Amino acid sequence: MDEVRLALKRLATADPELAVEVGSIVQAPGPVSAGRMDLLVEETLWGLSQETAFGAALARGYARLAGLCPDEKFQYFRQKTRESGRLGATIGRVMAQHLVPVLVHGNDRLARTFADVFDTMYHMGTYTLKGPLKALSVLMRAGDVASGAAYLELLKSAFSLDISYNQSLRFVYTLPTAVAGFAPLKRAWQIAALTRIVRIDPLLAEAFLQGKDRGLDLLSRESLQIFVDAALHKFSRAPEQGTKFMALDSSSALDLCRELQVAVPLEQVQQTLARYVRARTGLSVAVQPAATGKGVPEGLPFDAPMGFSDIRTIYLSAEMGCFPNQAENRALYMALAKLEAGLLEFGTHDFDFDKALDLCRGRDLCIGPAPLLEWDAGQKGAEKGSDLERFLSLFPDPARAAGLFTIFEHGRVRQRLAEQYPGLIKKALPLFRAESRRMWQKGEGDPILLPLYHSIALGPGERLALQGPTHASLLLKIQDCFEDEINRPGKGGPGIDGPA
Repeated sequence: MDEVRLALKRLATADPELAVEVGSIVQAPGPVSAGRMDLLVEETLWGLSQETAFGAALARGYARLAGLCPDEKFQYFRQKTRESGRLGATIGRVMAQHLVPVLVHGNDRLARTFADVFDTMYHMGTYTLKGPLKALSVLMRAGDVASGAAYLELLKSAFSLDISYNQSLRFVYTLPTAVAGFAPLKRAWQIAALTRIVRIDPLLAEAFLQGKDRGLDLLSRESLQIFVDAALHKFSRAPEQGTKFMALDSSSALDLCRELQVAVPLEQVQQTLARYVRARTGLSVAVQPAATGKGVPEGLPFDAPMGFSDIRTIYLSAEMGCFPNQAENRALYMALAKLEAGLLEFGTHDFDFDKALDLCRGRDLCIGPAPLLEWDAGQKGAEKGSDLERFLSLFPDPARAAGLFTIFEHGRVRQRLAEQYPGLIKKALPLFRAESRRMWQKGEGDPILLPLYHSIALGPGERLALQGPTHASLLLKIQDCFEDEINRPGKGGPGIDGPA
């Protein structure tokens, strides 16, 4: 650390505020060698001699890379910022700003692609760089590397075309705006579709974006490919008709889009679901997209059919497209709303922290020699959050504890629903089981919690195919213990209200 302080002292002679900022960055990722700090200072001073903003961008870039990247990437950053800096301080600053997230989150191939695209856009005009590359950095920092790679291919295709200055200006605005508007689940392959269209004719890109806002956004990858194939075929024969078709500005295009659409947006069923929940529970509960909710459950795939709630709001996926037709996806929305209504109706949100502690005290709650709960309840009880969140924070692994609580609580509510609403359960469980099987077959979800959820929350009988008899035997024992406990009088079985 003495070497770091000495280097920062040298930098402070040129820019004291920048030295403080760099010091806070380099200490965040991990230890930094003296050699890297010396290089950071030398390159920053070189950049500052050309332009203050360029030097600051270099300092921040080196500081972020210093404790994260191998030497090859660190030296590659120096090579590319030196090359671009010789073309001008502005070009060097843009390179320094946007190469960093590519190096941190991407691989060597992506870094080389970035450099090629940067060169292509620079030769089109420096005005093309800032906006489009800022959108790339947003994707990379979000960890969406697949979309970042697809977006680089789109930029390369668009700015390699023989287009007018006005058209290139349109691309500078429309391409990053379009990519920012694509849903994360669909972004990578929607960008790929846009790239394919841009290569045919730049004007078609704007028609595609108009069509996206009118309904193409609801198509699956396969359905979108079919639609784009049809639009390009029409365009090859009659450009004007093909452009209108791509923009969903013709009856034939609308008919094909409706025929191909399987996903259902929440806004189409939102009011129906809210009326159902209010009628069922007697509570004024809103239904909102999950993206607007606080506390989205950790560990879920971002494309999972999502449902969770607090006392005031039920949050569901903004779009449902798990099944191959709209009817099943609408039914899944209703099934999720019914489950969340059950959690409200049967007391899940009435969990009492102090009562739960009283029930746990005096019991042998250990896994081997280790205690299952951390009994520093005085400190933990003072933490912020709901009673349930405070209770789960007592466990060594709160996330795993939350997963287990969800499994057993959904099993309890499933049983209560079966007692009072047998028709509801008969319709809803097959949908949940089908999605659970799909996730298992695709390797999604927790390999331990998902089979437990399938067997306990979704009812005994059908089980997911586990590898090895040990896991299968353990799963059966846990399921039998749950069924015995939940059906025992006084333990949350029939006639007993409140959470188990």
